[in-house]
Amino acid sequence: MDTQRLYTLLQSWLQDRLDPASEPAFWEAVTDPDAEATVKESLAASWDASDQPIRLDPAQSAALYDRIMETVRTTPAVQTEDVSTQPATPVIPMPARWWRRGWWRVAAILLLLTGMVWLYEARQPPHAATNQSAAQLAQDIRAPQTNRATITLAGGQTLYLDSAHNGVLAAQGASAVRKLADGRIAYEPAGRPVAVSTAGMSYNTLFNPRGSRVLDMTLSDGSRIWLNAGSSITYPVAFSGPTREVTMEGEAYFEIQPDAGHPFTVRSATHAVRVLGTHFNVNAYAGDPDVRVTLLEGAVRVDSKLGLRPGEQAIIGGAGPVLNPHPNLEAVMAWKNGLFYFDHADLPTVLRELGRWYDVQVEYQGRVPAMRFGGKIDRNSSVADVLKILALSKVQFRIEGRKIIVLP
Repeated sequence: MDTQRLYTLLQSWLQDRLDPASEPAFWEAVTDPDAEATVKESLAASWDASDQPIRLDPAQSAALYDRIMETVRTTPAVQTEDVSTQPATPVIPMPARWWRRGWWRVAAILLLLTGMVWLYEARQPPHAATNQSAAQLAQDIRAPQTNRATITLAGGQTLYLDSAHNGVLAAQGASAVRKLADGRIAYEPAGRPVAVSTAGMSYNTLFNPRGSRVLDMTLSDGSRIWLNAGSSITYPVAFSGPTREVTMEGEAYFEIQPDAGHPFTVRSATHAVRVLGTHFNVNAYAGDPDVRVTLLEGAVRVDSKLGLRPGEQAIIGGAGPVLNPHPNLEAVMAWKNGLFYFDHADLPTVLRELGRWYDVQVEYQGRVPAMRFGGKIDRNSSVADVLKILALSKVQFRIEGRKIIVLP
């Protein structure tokens, strides 16, 4: 097939106008090894004719061709499927209209999977100069390397966990606060149990600030809690009475030790989650528009109104809890697994999460860009790496100290 014919077919496909009668010839040409040179030329021409902010040279076109061909041969149906129905895969941010185009989705996935920074740095379009400067200024804003969490004890003393030695940090009544070799915190019996009334219980507060790695803590009853950056939790040193109750702000994942006689309650500023023994995630940051409770195992009841089964989520806004029966569980748990995972998220959602993790402020100048983002990014990436990816969708930034300014 000659270059002009293939180029014409590519353009028709990108615009969802490919004649079904032409599809067999199109796919035969695309996957024919003898037509490789023609496909590469057409690929570069089609890419350059689009509104992509980056232009491909021959070497880049060849690399992109190799990656696309690998996926096309194994998943030829991808061009007709809506991205919203696909399993989540690492993708670069794209304007909303691109979500419907299988070709650019495949290209974006493969570029990021194999390290797409080379493409961005190789061809900087004129409008991206501001973004490049921002990325250079952001080179020192790295992902958190340590945990900077603190524990405020019942008497008001503050323990700084990053500088504390392993071993017992403090004695709190019948419990001892211990820092384990892997950095986890555990409350352990410190001697004979002491009978304490609910009114006389001592409380500690664990605070994990912005720009701090996730912290894993075991409570005195054996329940485990993972606390995200910008979060805090207040809990009894030792539980007493008929219930177990903690209060939190931010985001935490819970694995509650079963105890049918002593139900466990997690309270945020405005809501409560009651459980017996289960695994669940609570996202209750003060600046977010709603609270989200996601159940992975067991059973919970939110605000005494909505019961959840495994795999379900409660979204709690001004009108009370609403059931989301099919949340993206991988996206919900990405923070605990070392990833950013955006599932068609708007720009404010993306930047709020980046702000908490890197401890940077975000400011918008003018209208907030109406874009949606999807995909996974390693949370060990620097701010510069993340901004390079965002810049590909023509979002422009300026960095001032530890502030990201989104330009109009």
